[in-house]
Amino acid sequence: MPYMKKQLILPSKRLRSEILMKIEDIASFLAAISDKKGNETIKPGLFSGYAGVALFLFYYSRFKKDTCIADVAMNYLENTVTSIESALRHNFCGGISGVCWCIQHLIKGEFIIDRENREILDQFDQYIARCALHDTALNYLDYLHGAIGSAVYLLSRLRNNFIRNKETQIIDFIDSYKVVQTNTYTWEYKIGNKYNISLSHGMSGTCVYLAKAYYHGIHKQKIKDILSKSIQFLLEQEIKTPQLSLFPTFCTSYGDQVSRLGWCYGDIGVALAIWHYAIVVGDKSLRKKAIEIFLFSSNRRDLKANAIIDGSICHGTAGLALIFRRMYLYTNIEEFKECSEYWLEQTLLIAKYKDGIIGYKFNMNDLSIDLLNGISGIGLVLLSFLSDDRSQSWDECLLLS
Repeated sequence: MPYMKKQLILPSKRLRSEILMKIEDIASFLAAISDKKGNETIKPGLFSGYAGVALFLFYYSRFKKDTCIADVAMNYLENTVTSIESALRHNFCGGISGVCWCIQHLIKGEFIIDRENREILDQFDQYIARCALHDTALNYLDYLHGAIGSAVYLLSRLRNNFIRNKETQIIDFIDSYKVVQTNTYTWEYKIGNKYNISLSHGMSGTCVYLAKAYYHGIHKQKIKDILSKSIQFLLEQEIKTPQLSLFPTFCTSYGDQVSRLGWCYGDIGVALAIWHYAIVVGDKSLRKKAIEIFLFSSNRRDLKANAIIDGSICHGTAGLALIFRRMYLYTNIEEFKECSEYWLEQTLLIAKYKDGIIGYKFNMNDLSIDLLNGISGIGLVLLSFLSDDRSQSWDECLLLS
């Protein structure tokens, strides 16, 4: 959605040198293992698989102007496409819709040739649309694993009237499953069987999708009603006497009083939902409220207290660096720039494990090359700090833009 500020945010010379070294190490590691995985089962996913690795390497090849790196990226992508037909999952995290989003993004950015790859997308679009509608009919409104991620991908394919009609039906189902609570709306989510307000699995992710659909002119009147009352539900979850966080993990009625600081759960996801809604409907007071939440979050720096245990995008330091950089691009607020640089430096410092991958471990012990919880995602975040805001357009897959 086009509400971008255009400016350059570059780190200090010292930090830039460290970033370059870390990116080169990540790329070299991924290149070295690209031909050694022939006997392994290929994971074709965007967030948890080869598509995310390919995305990082394509961006790095452009940054370096290196066709050899582009060839490695294409190898990962071709392995992804080869295995996608046998993939049983259609979801955004590890399934077909995430891979198709990646291909569409690479075509749009002119990383790969249009014609042949568009045929791949055409092949899967109707299948993804039917699966998304099926998930929605089951009230499986989850960004990573359910209907919402697939529906977000399909918003990039609206030239097809079949897809546009399916999006309308998805929104009708979302409306039919809403839970009315004193003139506010929410939904019951599969994760924890609670009124989940998170970005990754819950209500904030649903709200960002609806804001995007509204921007594209789909079911605008219905969406505006749903969003105004669901955003109000989110606002009513604010903790009355906050200590660590402003919002709970799930819902205040479940007794949650603290949430982690991260992309997946907590205050940041709620703030993103409010921000996207405020922008598409032009609500200045809600825009201000979203900024207030981000400013509060920008002062949360204690890693242990905020459950920050690794350098990942999902719930680690790289995700925070990326999010606050995006908010600085949107607002020009200096606190967001300073905060993004703080988390950038923490992302470099946390690469301290001799038995990790390029120094990184995830969830304490996991070794991962993935985008959401691995070194490919860290590489993409680090790259974003070395050039202008166009280098961060890929963060649309994280609902940041």
